[in-house]
Amino acid sequence: MKAMVLREFEQPMVLEDRVVRDPIGSEVLLRVCAAGVCGTDLKLFRGKNPRLKLPIVLGHEFAGEVAAIGSEVRQRRVGDRAVVYMYMNCGQCEPCLTGHENLCSNRNGFFGFDRDGGFAEYVVVPEANLVPIPDAVTFQEAAILGDAVATSWHAVRTQADLKPAQTLMVMGLGGLGLHAVQCGRACGGVVIAVDSVESKLEMARDSGAQHSVNSGAGDYVQEIRDLTGGKGVDAVVTFRPHAEDIEPAIKCARPGGVVVMVAYIDIGKTLNLDQRFVQSMEVRVMGARGNTRRELAEVVQLVARHQLRPLIAGHYPLEQVNDALTQLATGQVTGRIVLLP
Repeated sequence: MKAMVLREFEQPMVLEDRVVRDPIGSEVLLRVCAAGVCGTDLKLFRGKNPRLKLPIVLGHEFAGEVAAIGSEVRQRRVGDRAVVYMYMNCGQCEPCLTGHENLCSNRNGFFGFDRDGGFAEYVVVPEANLVPIPDAVTFQEAAILGDAVATSWHAVRTQADLKPAQTLMVMGLGGLGLHAVQCGRACGGVVIAVDSVESKLEMARDSGAQHSVNSGAGDYVQEIRDLTGGKGVDAVVTFRPHAEDIEPAIKCARPGGVVVMVAYIDIGKTLNLDQRFVQSMEVRVMGARGNTRRELAEVVQLVARHQLRPLIAGHYPLEQVNDALTQLATGQVTGRIVLLP
């Protein structure tokens, strides 16, 4: 099979011909039909994660068709269509048993990080990591649900706990942020989209944002407060991995509001919170990490019912993944790039 392999950081991935391993036990062999290219893949490519061991096949967003099954597989059949849940969890620790499997204490692997991922023609996957997709959802749409959409759903619906008529500010309109705009509308919220790139603000408006604010055009914190009658927003979800963006974003929250940080700043960088503001306003500041299988299954159904629309910025053949990363690095990509093996 063809696979694009990262052998050196910041060097082009190499096309290799690898042997396809037969699935055993409760494993399935998935023929990859589409794979998303994430900003995290760009970080990994640049060597920003010290835990990444080379060589590795990147790609934690992918969907496809079951090509073969192991002897202990009970729920999946050859030909089934599915999207892959990116975390290989133990299923036995307290987080897994209490519905927080994204925080698994004994994770067995993470596709595209410590297990070869979806930038290949085939991937061996545990049966439990497959979430079925209906015919109404295309493979290209499904490929980006595992992170770009389900992670945004986790941040908005679960962590921010957005309620109908509440205000949501989405900071950073990349692949996740634009889907967070849609998630906010699906929850019944009033969405304010914030970015410094006008084309992304326009796409956010097309995705349902009632308001858009250019963060590079002046004091956007004051503009947010003006939009909310001086109160501030009920929830801020930030997808910008820079302290200089996160720190002022917190000031946009209302008293008792919540700030959810999805993007993470580089190792060695620090975040200087205005502790007095956080304390005196009782603003809750929390993180959001990935998503759960249940949340992934929820967004599959939301897409099937046309309540969420996966935003695909373009398509590249598998062999052109390096070109896709170059395009992503410009910061001008609106939506998600998808690879087609």
